[in-house]
Amino acid sequence: MTDHPCNSSLAARIVLPSIALLAFATRYLHFTLPGPDAFRPMFNTMLLDHAASVVEVILLLIASLGLGAFILRKAGCATEPIRAVGIGLGAVALAVLGLGVLGLMGFAFIILLMALLGLFAGEAVGQLVIVSDRVREFIERRTIFHSGVTLALLLVITLNVVRCFVPPLDYDVLEYHLGAPAQYLREGRVAFLPDNVYAAFPSNVEMLFLFALGLKGSAASEISLIQGAALAGLINVAFGLLASLAAGSIAKRVSASPLAGFLAAALVFVFPWTSYLSIRHYVEPGMIFFALLAVSAFIDYLSAGDRRQVLLAGVFAGLSAGCKYPVVLFLVVPMAAAIVLSRRAGWKASIGRAAIFAAISAAVMSPWLIKNLAATGNPTYPLLYGVFGGRHWSPQQEAKWQNAHRPKEFGVA
Repeated sequence: MTDHPCNSSLAARIVLPSIALLAFATRYLHFTLPGPDAFRPMFNTMLLDHAASVVEVILLLIASLGLGAFILRKAGCATEPIRAVGIGLGAVALAVLGLGVLGLMGFAFIILLMALLGLFAGEAVGQLVIVSDRVREFIERRTIFHSGVTLALLLVITLNVVRCFVPPLDYDVLEYHLGAPAQYLREGRVAFLPDNVYAAFPSNVEMLFLFALGLKGSAASEISLIQGAALAGLINVAFGLLASLAAGSIAKRVSASPLAGFLAAALVFVFPWTSYLSIRHYVEPGMIFFALLAVSAFIDYLSAGDRRQVLLAGVFAGLSAGCKYPVVLFLVVPMAAAIVLSRRAGWKASIGRAAIFAAISAAVMSPWLIKNLAATGNPTYPLLYGVFGGRHWSPQQEAKWQNAHRPKEFGVA
């Protein structure tokens, strides 16, 4: 006998926030492990927190899944789980930005996660049922080949998760991917950082890192920062896995072959560059995940001509551009051109849909442009200084920036 959906939803609304509370409470719990006394404090603190971090990232994904499913349903779109979690994670990132600008961080993030779990647990349960049905179908149809590849994937996932608990040492990570969120947490709000120019770049992924740091406590505590970095790393590993699943979804949709989808997801995930980026707190896994969801929606538009897919592609493209500027050149502009050239609805209508796609992408990305415009007068600070000018930058700094970042000339002797 299957539980009534209302009963499952009510139970989830109680159980999921309760699990979140327990995970948050682990920082105040102590237990004793056998072994040398010198190692007990480390085990007491770190092992319990590592387990709590794994639970917290799973809860974040569940909350995002429920929120995204709710948004998609209200927009009249199909609530595909991979797209729902993408919409949800993007919404959480922008919500963290909004809370941060208002100076609401730390405990506010705990309230945000528990509220999402409580409000959208029913939507999340519905999506998890879909996922479980697909997993069951996969298990029933698996072969020795499928089983072997799955075991290899689980090994890579395990290694990536374990690597998250090693404190980061990369310059980019310490300077701004984690450095800027830690500075926001210390200052009590998300604001312009005149001493950290890279913090002015679009930072959707870094907002989720800020969320992770805030869940773990004060930025003044080194142990809290290390624990927060581990949770942020788990979020990034999840992005790498989600990007792989999105690639598999596209391959399955294009080829109409479940095997093609399985192999595409597996190959993307085990590709060394995927793990390299995922375990180093870089933004590319999240950027690629959102970009692939935009491509998926675009493919559906080409297939069915449903203009809602254009809107959805615009949202995902905007979320991807909100991770890194190059997405505008390498995804938004080409996809807008492709919508026109596809002539799926005739020239005039296709041009209009391309314009709508570009406008939605810009709107979703706009919080970062508005933040820079308000602080410096240049929406793309420090880029395009020659076009917009702006405060907190000078011709001398611009020359130094161009000298350091302009592609070097090269030739063949």
